Amino acid sequence: MLKSRTKEKIATAAIHSLLLIIIGGAIGYVFSGYGPLEIKKQPVLGTATNCPGTKLNYPRTVRDTIRGKIVSFRYNCIRSGFQFTSYDGNCKGCSGRTHFTNEPVTWGICAVDPDVIKPHSYFYVPGYGKCKAADTGGAVKGKKVDLGFEDVRHGWWIWGRRYTDIYTFVK
Repeated sequence: MLKSRTKEKIATAAIHSLLLIIIGGAIGYVFSGYGPLEIKKQPVLGTATNCPGTKLNYPRTVRDTIRGKIVSFRYNCIRSGFQFTSYDGNCKGCSGRTHFTNEPVTWGICAVDPDVIKPHSYFYVPGYGKCKAADTGGAVKGKKVDLGFEDVRHGWWIWGRRYTDIYTFVK
């Protein structure tokens, strides 16, 4: 049987050993670059200047079923306050072709203000799908977008005039 003084010495040595391990771990953590002495700033993507809306820290993918097809679109920027209407290439004075790309106006083609949305860029409109900025129009100014349809009668009852967000991908 050990004397009480010996038990006390063993307990004290064990506590000192445990404290040394904890202190050594803390010093190793601090000098490894992850501790408080070296604070690594993570990039705050929400302040990026190339997203005029809310930039997400990580890209997300939206998956939706549009016109019976599964559509997916990767985005990391949400832009709010856009007004949407529908149009087609059959209007009086219209050529039926887009201004920027000279392709027919169909679903997936959109008329935009080139000062707000870059021509030839893609964005996603919830409920409509992927949209290519391929056209412009006299009434399309600011945050207004015309959604392309083969025939506007097929789009007006779905869209009418409404406000929603758009999703874009920026680097």
